Formats: sequence, structure tokens, C-alpha cells
Amino acid sequence: MAFINLKTLDILEKESPIPKYREGYFECDEEMAGILLLLNRKGYRTLFSCSGHLYDEISDTFEEENAELSDSELRTLYPGILSIRTEENGVRTLTLRQNLSLKSYIVFAPEVHLPSVPEEWRLDGRVLSHNYYWDSTFSEIQDLSDLKSKPFVFYRRRAELLSLLYDWADSLPSYDPDKASDPEEPMRQTYRNGPLL
Repeated sequence: MAFINLKTLDILEKESPIPKYREGYFECDEEMAGILLLLNRKGYRTLFSCSGHLYDEISDTFEEENAELSDSELRTLYPGILSIRTEENGVRTLTLRQNLSLKSYIVFAPEVHLPSVPEEWRLDGRVLSHNYYWDSTFSEIQDLSDLKSKPFVFYRRRAELLSLLYDWADSLPSYDPDKASDPEEPMRQTYRNGPLL
């Protein structure tokens, strides 16, 4: 993971183990960090993103502030909990299993209206995405276990798509709300194998 400073937009490779040095940073996939840096420096404020990942993973542990919820209620609220630990100060920390994600996406702030959409990506409202399930590159892959046994097919394709996304972000002008697209006219983008409905 990478961490980007909300003010300076500097990128850190790893999160600081000291809580006070974590303040003011947001976490993102390393593969997306340079793209998010470009977009935010140009004024296209982003809120969430994911580069897509082929395997299930264990998320970072985080503090749960809903002290009134029981452990079983927490397990219902957060599917995929691997462990719940109560600290000496009474704060519970959760570690979650996150399922694989065959979708790369960036969610933009409500005020941002993009002037264009990168090739092979789709804009739906505020979400710019590419869903690998509909990607013609994977048309010969029979099922998920087949894809997981051929990981470099996925990683190569993801690198191609993120490269397109980076080049697009680099080519964008600085954000000018007066010249932004009409939000009532959502832009659509098609993939190589036709439109994504």
C-alpha cells in the first residue's frame, strides 16, 4: 500500500507505525498512487480507488468505535472478520479478509466532472472503472480458478489499463469547473468487446 499526504500530496511507501505520523494521509494501492497524485494535483479530487487484485487478502487491522455492538453483531456488520481483539483501553481492533476484486476504479468527488474518459474505461456517475469480467482479454479463461492459475494474464492486462489511465490523467488540463461537462449527460465508454451495459 501507499499513503498520500492530503496537503502536500507526497507519497509514502509504507504507513508509519506511530499514529501521530499517520494523520493527514490517505491509503491507496501502490499501483494507483501516481495516478491519484496527478489527478489531485490537477484539481480532480478523488475519494476512493482500487487497482483490482486477483487473490483474497488480509486487510490492515483497524479500530472499531461501535463499542455497543457485540462480537457477533460486528461479524454481521463486517463479513470476512478474521479476528476481533480487545485492547487494554477497551478499544476493539478488527482484522478483515477482503475478497478479490476484478475491477479497477476511481471514485471522484461530487463536484468533479471529467472532460473525457480514458480509452477502455467507463464512467458511470462519479465512478471511473474497468471491470475485468467483461474484458475480451479473458474470454478464453473458463472460471476464476483458471484465472488465478494464470496470474500474469491478469497482471499484464491490469498494467496496460493503468498505463492508459496514467497517460490520460497526465494529458488532462487543470480542473476548471466552468468548463466541466454537464453532469446530466453521463459519458459512456466501450471496451474492445463492445459496450458494457
